[in-house]
Amino acid sequence: MRALDAALTRQLDAELEPHALQVFPTSRPAFRGLGLATATAARLLRQCLDAGLTPRWSASNPVTQRLAVRLGYRPAGVCEVLYRR
Repeated sequence: MRALDAALTRQLDAELEPHALQVFPTSRPAFRGLGLATATAARLLRQCLDAGLTPRWSASNPVTQRLAVRLGYRPAGVCEVLYRR
């Protein structure tokens, strides 16, 4: 298992921009529903906890919200996220 670091994140393609948190209907359909997001997010959360960090989750859409609940997060409020196009 390899930790997510700057070199690995540079391999993400432009399809995942601006911040890899949006849901794109055409992105990697063959890999959807396999539990990859859950496994990856769980590993990241474990790394945060092992490093003494308090992980937070920003669920910007229903898909991310369901993933957050599967990972044990509970709703704590709503915030509005703005970004420039």
